[in-house]
Amino acid sequence: MFTVEESVTIARPVAEVFAFVADARNVPKWRPDVLEVRGAPERVTVGTSFEELIAFGGKKAWSMRVTALEPGRREVIEAVSGPGVRPTQTFLFEPLGEGAAGAVGTSATRVTFRGEIRTLGGFRLLEPLLPTLIRRNWRRYLANLKRLLEEPGNVQR
Repeated sequence: MFTVEESVTIARPVAEVFAFVADARNVPKWRPDVLEVRGAPERVTVGTSFEELIAFGGKKAWSMRVTALEPGRREVIEAVSGPGVRPTQTFLFEPLGEGAAGAVGTSATRVTFRGEIRTLGGFRLLEPLLPTLIRRNWRRYLANLKRLLEEPGNVQR
């Protein structure tokens, strides 16, 4: 098991950022390796389950479940089945206030992703290589999220 953590500051209010991230149907918009999300409602609650179809050495499906939810503050999603990499994804949302992201009159949000990743079976052999790869991917995903949410005129939902 290993942990990776990455953060980004987004020039949008915490309520908007949280609502976008917590809507699992938006995941393919900012994580390009997620090809599709199946069975996710607009509003998740603790216990909500859905499936992510991911391009990971071919198409693979992970069953995900929301295990903790504090609106505007924190969401935890756990992979409960799928191939031999089982992440628990924690998203933390911190309001930074007016002008914190460099935009006058705009409140900002720091989003921190923390992934606790368990490897199973043959994936344990790859575990020494995975932290660097996964950290790089999440850095890119968070940059995509920032670009998407800060883009003028972009539809947020």
